[in-house]
Order: sequence, then C-alpha cells, then structure tokens
Amino acid sequence: MEKFRVGTVTAHRRSTTASWSLYWRIDGRRYRRTTQTLKRQAAEEIATAVWKALQAQDYVAVDHALSMPIPDSITFIDVLEAFEVASPLPFKSLLKGQSPSSALVRTTVGYEGWESRTWKGNKSIRKRLRKAWGDIQVKAITPTRIEQFLVRQEQSSSTSTRNHYLTALNTVLKWAQKYKLLSALPTRDIRRKRVVEHVPEALSTEEIALLLEHLQPKEKKVVMFLHDTGLRVSEMTALLWKDVDLDRRIILIRNNKGSKDFRAVPLTNRATRILSDHQDAMVKSDLVELYPRLERNLRDQLGVAASKAKIRHVHPHIFRHTFATELVDEGVPLETIQKLLGHKGISMTLRYAKKRGKGLREAINVLLR
Repeated sequence: MEKFRVGTVTAHRRSTTASWSLYWRIDGRRYRRTTQTLKRQAAEEIATAVWKALQAQDYVAVDHALSMPIPDSITFIDVLEAFEVASPLPFKSLLKGQSPSSALVRTTVGYEGWESRTWKGNKSIRKRLRKAWGDIQVKAITPTRIEQFLVRQEQSSSTSTRNHYLTALNTVLKWAQKYKLLSALPTRDIRRKRVVEHVPEALSTEEIALLLEHLQPKEKKVVMFLHDTGLRVSEMTALLWKDVDLDRRIILIRNNKGSKDFRAVPLTNRATRILSDHQDAMVKSDLVELYPRLERNLRDQLGVAASKAKIRHVHPHIFRHTFATELVDEGVPLETIQKLLGHKGISMTLRYAKKRGKGLREAINVLLR
C-alpha cells in the first residue's frame, strides 16, 4: 500500500491498478473520497487542492478539486486516450478491455467530428504523435515544439505529410482547449504550407493492356472495373447491391469521401458484364464484394504484374487517375468529370487537364496555322 500526506489530507491506494483515495476530518467527522486517477502526481495535486479548500472552509471547492482533472498532471497521451474514446478504431491499448488511466475519460466526451474514413486515415499519425509526445505534459506543448516536430516530418517525408500532422494535432489540441486543459492553442499561429501541385499519374492504353495480360482473373476483373468507373477502392469495397441498377447500367456511391453526399456513376458495357457475372456467381449478400480480399493484397498483386509487364509502378488509385485523364483526352467537360469523380471543387479535377494535353492540342489545331 502506498501513502502520502498533504496537510491533514491523507492519501493511499492498495495497488498500482487502484485509484487513489483521500481521507480528512471536519469537526471530528471522517470523510473519504476516491479520486479518478491512478497517478501519484495527479493525486498529490488533487490532495493539495483539497487541503487548500479545507483551510479556507470552501467545501464547494473541495468537490470541484475532486471532480475535475488537474491540468498540470495531464499528459498528451491522457488527452489522446480521452479524445479517441469515440473512435471506431481505438488505439490497441483500449481494445484489451483496459480502461484508460486518465480521469479525462470520465469527465470528457470523446471527439465525434471525424468520419470512420478520417479515423482510419490518420491512425498512423496519431500513433506517431503518441510515441513522440506520450509522456509530455499537455501544457508543455508549445508552438516552438510543434514547429520543430513538423520540420522533422517534412524533411523525412513531404510538405503534404507535414500538413496532415498539423491538421490532426490542431484538432486534438482544440478538443483539449474545450475542456480547459490549455489556456491558449499552441497551433493557432502555425499555418499549413502550400503544396506544389501534383499532376496525377495515368497509365497509357498500352500499359493497361500489358498489365491485364499478367494479372490473375480476380485482380483483372477489379482493375477493369476501377478503370471503367473511376471509383476509389474504398467505394468499390462499400458498394451495396441495392445501389446497383444493372438494367439502367448505373450505380450510386454513398458517403462520398466521408461526406453525406452521393453520386451516380453510369456503367460501361464491360463494367455491367463484370457486375452481372459476379452477381450470378456469388452467394446472396448485401455487399457486392467484387474483391473480398484486403487492399494490401491487391497492391501486392499489381506490383507483381507490373514488374512482369515491365511497366512503371502501379497502385489501385492509378486507375481512377487514368479514368479521369482519358475523359479529359476525349473532350468531356471538366464539370462532368468532377461529378463522376465526386470532387467537391473543380480545382481537384483541373489537375487532370494538365496531364497529356490532347484536348488542348486539338483546340490549337483548329486555328490551321
């Protein structure tokens, strides 16, 4: 059993997995309250606050000290654990049935502003932040510390990655500020950096043909479907039969990139045949499941096939880029391509117009000079 004393307030706990309990007397009557912390430093700060309140005979302040977390003892990992409680993909330490040690979990509501896609997308970022700053007191996270961290991320990766870290960190710290754990937001004056425009890579007709020759039937079917629809892999994976109309040759894509919007994508003859044949061959299910395996497996198979075909590196998203680039080459209006891809703004779609310039060349040729 561990014990310590602050003034007339005695604290003890029976084991390292038990919360600290505080004891004191008022007019000979003994009082006992259990804190919501496992950490001695936090318990000492709570006991100190209780002792000061008892000296002032401010019993409301006694209750306040016992019910509120003490900012000086809150570490970044405490904040992150409480922040992630509402996540559909909680950190693995929370998957084992273990309750987070921080009292924050009992006095806050986990962050609910991200869709599942965002939680999944920034999981590695949160893991890296946890490793880098886990034991640092949240009040010690200064703008300088953040800037230094972001510089290292940019040097080891890219400006875009640096911006992703800043976005995630800003959200977590804003959440902490909401619960009065920070007096000022340390990311307030740190700005995102402008990223040099990236023109998406697209495969040529010859490269697509060579790739298909070296793919297994399952992967070949998926590549043709992605190439003909421009879907993201996550959208193909989430596609439901109720959103497939083979008679009208159209599919509905819901929750467009984490939003509540949906879009309609007409099917080519080839994509229609792929879905029709798949429907006939599969066991009844709500999900289409054109590719029930993990995306990682598809990536691996594409890498092997691309190597055999002796073409550039190929990844699943490149077929979406190829779909868009081919539409631009054929003179399809950018507004129409924007709708097919589900882009919120035209700026994302404009990148494809700068790739091969076929449409631009034809526009110049009409001048006949």
